[in-house]
Amino acid sequence: HRNVVRFAYTLRKGFGTTHIGVVNITEDVHQDLFARRNLDNSGFFKMFDRDLRRDQVIDAEVKRRLALIGETEDSVEASLLQSIRDQAEKVEDSKRSCADWLQENRRSRDRMWALTDYVNAPNYRAGACQLMQICGVGPLRPNTLLVELPSYHDLPVDKARQAMEHTFYNIQDALRMRMSVVVLALNGHDINFYQPQQNPKRKNGCDTWWVMDDGGFSLLIPHLLMQADYWKKVTAACTNSTRYCAVNNNALSSVVDAQNRHSAMLGSYRLNWPMEVLPLERRDDSGRIYTDVEGVAAETVAAYNAIPFAENLDEQDITKDQRQMMLRWLAVAAVMRSESTDAHMVCGTLPFTRKWMKPCNYMALIHVLATVKAHDGNLVPV
Repeated sequence: HRNVVRFAYTLRKGFGTTHIGVVNITEDVHQDLFARRNLDNSGFFKMFDRDLRRDQVIDAEVKRRLALIGETEDSVEASLLQSIRDQAEKVEDSKRSCADWLQENRRSRDRMWALTDYVNAPNYRAGACQLMQICGVGPLRPNTLLVELPSYHDLPVDKARQAMEHTFYNIQDALRMRMSVVVLALNGHDINFYQPQQNPKRKNGCDTWWVMDDGGFSLLIPHLLMQADYWKKVTAACTNSTRYCAVNNNALSSVVDAQNRHSAMLGSYRLNWPMEVLPLERRDDSGRIYTDVEGVAAETVAAYNAIPFAENLDEQDITKDQRQMMLRWLAVAAVMRSESTDAHMVCGTLPFTRKWMKPCNYMALIHVLATVKAHDGNLVPV
């Protein structure tokens, strides 16, 4: 006690803080300190004993809090480790599931051979962009993105909205990368093993609807499909292997002028397809003819508003011209539904993604365009 003293009181008072410390004080320092304080030994040790007991209480509280902090750190660390383990197990389960699926398809008639791997990305959109950017460079880089239109019928609204947003951003990002995009709606069919004997009375193999100029890509896809031996067998009994269809607004030009324009365009692509240029109109059950865009699109507007994940067309925050653009596409969908009931497959121009169009509303429009029912009641692949 004479050479080494725990002197928390003087340390606290001298530095104006409540931190607790241990100070080594020699005999000379003792004497000098007592002289400055003008205290004798008995008075000093009484004062020191009182504050030492207080410091012991503070020591105990600090130790308790440090122990609590240590326990909390251990708990957080254990929680993080468990979360990492759970995530790793999910990834391994996904890999095993994907590997099993591929192995099963390799044994099936699909004869699908592929290698799979996982992309480390913060979210789905970033991962999809990474894949599209690193899949090749220069002439080896693919120029077309093929995505399947997700179904929403068996999903909750929030899950369906999330799936539609993923597909929308895939389409938007691919178009920004100057890639072509194909959206495929199988509508319950297997595109590889379509059974034509179930639909023997259909007249056209593929109806190709030209809605806007996309550089001829909408014509190239059905042309290449119909060159395959399988689809040649499917369409062997059809009147037309491929039929070119277009919608004409009589308020802007006559049908004859539209036929001349489309015939010249088909000739420039060296495609000898039968052509149908249809007026933008609709007949109701009473025989009344509607030629205005809103009247033609009445049926498809109702189908659009019935889609649960999309906003009602009249409630969307869009301008009058933007609403008219939506109505034109819905009118085209109405004409497609009425005129392509005899086709095995339907191809059409994909609408561009617009800045003012919300992802779910755009995908709802694609669903309406991709819902074409044949005269026998079955949905047609689009």
